[in-house]
Amino acid sequence: ADGSSTFNILGTTEIFIEFEKSCTSIIAGVVDALCVDCLLGMDYINKYYVNLNNKEKQVQVHIQDIIVDLPM
Repeated sequence: ADGSSTFNILGTTEIFIEFEKSCTSIIAGVVDALCVDCLLGMDYINKYYVNLNNKEKQVQVHIQDIIVDLPM
């Protein structure tokens, strides 16, 4: 995000994202127009200690005591 864009938030909903046999959740804002299906922000990244490794083209998501490795 550029820090100056605004969204008209219509409401919120809890979404669940499944990785292998693990599941994460976050409260998401619902908007009427977005350029992608879902945009995960710093709240999700901080909650699950998400690491983006551009050199290795890999994403790590920490779910409790499990680390899930995903390709970018």
